[in-house]
Amino acid sequence: MNRIFPVLIFAVLILSSCTKAQNTAETKSQNTVDAKARETAQVYFKSGGDKLKAGDFDAAIIDFTKVIEIDPKAAKPYLNRGAARQNKNDFDGAFSDYTKAIELNPDYAIAYNNRGVLRDKREDFDGAINDYTKAIELNPNYDDSYFNRGTARNYKKDFDGAIADLTKALELNPKNVGAYNNRGLSRRDKKDFEGAVSDFTKAIELAPELAVSYSNRATALMALGKKDLAKADEKKAIELEK
Repeated sequence: MNRIFPVLIFAVLILSSCTKAQNTAETKSQNTVDAKARETAQVYFKSGGDKLKAGDFDAAIIDFTKVIEIDPKAAKPYLNRGAARQNKNDFDGAFSDYTKAIELNPDYAIAYNNRGVLRDKREDFDGAINDYTKAIELNPNYDDSYFNRGTARNYKKDFDGAIADLTKALELNPKNVGAYNNRGLSRRDKKDFEGAVSDFTKAIELAPELAVSYSNRATALMALGKKDLAKADEKKAIELEK
């Protein structure tokens, strides 16, 4: 199945959009740490975030671990260390960090989302759907969590549920290329080949270099008996994959 995979979220990128409950939990944690130590922790947290975004995952893990040593009750460094570990394929370590972040802050929507991504990778789709659902309950505006849950539902062959989630993701973010591609897969699997072609075409318009959407559109076009158009898409997909 040529799907686009679930989305991981870093706390460092969206600190300003934390919910009131999340910020309250972090404030309580900070109140247990003296001012000098808190300042040091913030320096390491920023440094870790910069390294995470730059792809220096080993160094990011070191920085976030230092934050945790200073303030073991803060959830955000666990989340970001988990993201760094996940990028290094340390999935068990990442899962442990996301779970710890949730333990420290049960209202941490991002942590549920990211743990869901790991469950998805393990093909624990029911567990992934549960985590994405919790993330959505906590923050109904996370288009990524709708996208992720829709993708997991597609794997479970719940095509109607997948289409509903991916449509919601697109309402929240009309430029979500993956949502168009993956909704196209669900529509194709429901034998709505015209709808699938429409979705794959929109994905291609938004991301013309995305080979997977050309490949997917080719299969839908072939099902519609449009062999010449399908062959042209297959050729384009091969060119882009070189």
